[in-house]
Amino acid sequence: MTRKSNSSFATVSTTSRQLGFGLLWLASTPVTSRLANAQEVTVANEQSVVQAPVSQTFIMVSAPVTAEVFVDNKPAGQTPLQFPVEAGAHTVRVAADGFDPFVRRVTVIEGQTANLNADLMEGGGTVEFQASVSPATLVLDDGEMILPIRLNELSEGDHTWTIRATGYESATGTFTLSKGKNVFIYENLESSRGKVLIESNPLDATVYMDGENIGLTPINMENVDSGVHSVLISKKGYAKVFRTMDNTLGNKGIVKASMSKIGARVKIKTKNKDAQVYIEDHLVGSGKNVRVGLVEQGNYDVRIVTDGHKPLLSNIHVPPSGKVKFVANLISNEESGRPSLTKKGAQKSINWALWGGVAVGSAAVAGGSVLFIQSMETEEAPSGDAIISLP
Repeated sequence: MTRKSNSSFATVSTTSRQLGFGLLWLASTPVTSRLANAQEVTVANEQSVVQAPVSQTFIMVSAPVTAEVFVDNKPAGQTPLQFPVEAGAHTVRVAADGFDPFVRRVTVIEGQTANLNADLMEGGGTVEFQASVSPATLVLDDGEMILPIRLNELSEGDHTWTIRATGYESATGTFTLSKGKNVFIYENLESSRGKVLIESNPLDATVYMDGENIGLTPINMENVDSGVHSVLISKKGYAKVFRTMDNTLGNKGIVKASMSKIGARVKIKTKNKDAQVYIEDHLVGSGKNVRVGLVEQGNYDVRIVTDGHKPLLSNIHVPPSGKVKFVANLISNEESGRPSLTKKGAQKSINWALWGGVAVGSAAVAGGSVLFIQSMETEEAPSGDAIISLP
């Protein structure tokens, strides 16, 4: 008690000096009067820091029954409802099961309240779809239509839907429709510009994009520059997968690869220790002999570069299985001619004395009985040797 009393006195004394009053005034003024004056000062000070109320803008919505209210396509509450908004135009949607939705465009003046009475009319239920972008497409069950749209003859039960638009992420969902029920689905679609998705089966495959290691699958990326990108997916024991991904139009770049253990083992012989070998713009090795490894069947662009030599640009075909070797004939900058890349053993010289045997074999591979019979017919053999391509 003593400490509290001393503390109070010290506070009053300090305050008195700050206000310019003497101790004599304190002694001569009744205690009750001093407390009253102090209270008045406190109240006055509190009132001085309170700001004047700011006028607000509202939309007042009423309806003959309790109904759900959406303001600018977002749930706002149930009627009767007073909802704060910014001045300007707003879309108000009022819906109750057993009634047709009531939609109006309302313009509200700053500092005022706009009153909207929703005159609901009885109905059998509807399903309405809208999206934040236009044009947008709705895929409802097996049908496709353009948004916005309201459907009032949709069958009861479960339904699936997808909303998509060029350059935006698709949205997907489900709903159950019962008699007299109103369903409102609005999707704020997110831009897909710069987004990339790369998946593989199996997972955890190494991904190179434009020659750079970007991690293991699955990969989700953002802020990827628009353009054509080369993608290489590699996993030990599986054939390498080369893909091209184009997100030029702002669409999401998607690469999905089902990797296989079946492929051909590719080897490229450059005969130059400084040569660098690129397949589909990916550096796959350097030196005189480049072992690319297992590659899935397909056609691929090859580029070989080395100092002092003309760059070699070619296309190779990788068979579905086996081993395949390509030999590069690099040309120095001082030489004339063009560099080339050939498949070793791709062409064989045979003597026309074997012509009949080759014809029969070709027909047998083709699997056609008519061709096989035709090949057995007598045919005069040309003179000299011929170059044919063997599988």
